Amino acid sequence: SSVRLVSPRPNVAMLRVVIVEDDETTRHALRALISATGDYQCVGAYGSVEDALASPSWPVDVVLLDIHLPGMTGVEGVRPLTAHWPNAQILMLTVFPDDDKVFASICDGAVGYLLKKTPSHELLAAIRDGGFRLLAATVGPALGAVLRWARVLLRFGFAGRHGGGGGMGRVFVL
Repeated sequence: SSVRLVSPRPNVAMLRVVIVEDDETTRHALRALISATGDYQCVGAYGSVEDALASPSWPVDVVLLDIHLPGMTGVEGVRPLTAHWPNAQILMLTVFPDDDKVFASICDGAVGYLLKKTPSHELLAAIRDGGFRLLAATVGPALGAVLRWARVLLRFGFAGRHGGGGGMGRVFVL
């Protein structure tokens, strides 16, 4: 399957958000933040990709996906979650940036990457923007360079990665 490029979402009255985060405290905090914001609705909060995939395939606008999960990792979960919720934008969350995992996630369909220490108002703005405001001040210069390269590859027609599965050896074709 090819990498999806989408434009920032128009003003939508109520954004439906799913959280996939194994840390219960973080999951509950994110759910409380989203639920307390008038134009956001948390429609699901799961401790693993497998739990999220077992849920009904109702309409979802944004998935906040932890990159380090037990079982199927967040990076491995991007494609199946995109198939499960085809209209959802996936934003990766983590404690610390990992350039290889960010790049792999974006190549597989994630639209953005945020650190968990991102201030609440910036996190909510990134959800609203569908990941298109990548919070350059938060991700830092090294990660910003990786994201710029991913966008260049996508702009010039790279269809995605081949070979399936995890690990290295990602091959791009024109």
